Amino acid sequence: NLNLRPMFLRTPLRIRGHILVCVLSLIVLRLLARRLRGMESPLPINRIIEGMEDAKVIAVHSGESEEWLYIRAGEESGLYRDSDKLTIEELAIRHRTSISDTAAVLAAAGLECPPVFCDRNQLARAIRTKFKSDADAVPSVVYRAAEMEREDAARQAS
Repeated sequence: NLNLRPMFLRTPLRIRGHILVCVLSLIVLRLLARRLRGMESPLPINRIIEGMEDAKVIAVHSGESEEWLYIRAGEESGLYRDSDKLTIEELAIRHRTSISDTAAVLAAAGLECPPVFCDRNQLARAIRTKFKSDADAVPSVVYRAAEMEREDAARQAS
């Protein structure tokens, strides 16, 4: 018994579920740290977490086309934090460090950084998965909103 209890969960089933997710997350984090040490790229836990946080892709849909574009967007997320206190050289180092940490963490997980601009197939190859369609790759709320925009545009055109 670790006496763990989330603050805003009341039922025992939800508390157990929350603790399970926390413990699994810790195990994954420790496995990544061990793999990074084995790859001779040891990173402290906080940099591993930042590297995972920076592994973001944004799905963008053009109204004229059926195609979705996937943009790697997370690398710069911390770039401007406290940037007014840093020199140009320090900003460049921060940016390069962020990119290399993300790439190292993804490599430790057996993945790779997708291209900055990619299609669904390139994204799937980078993260070693398969998407049957863009609907599988894009969050359902975003995909449905794009469908509604397309339907509205078709109605206005007719």
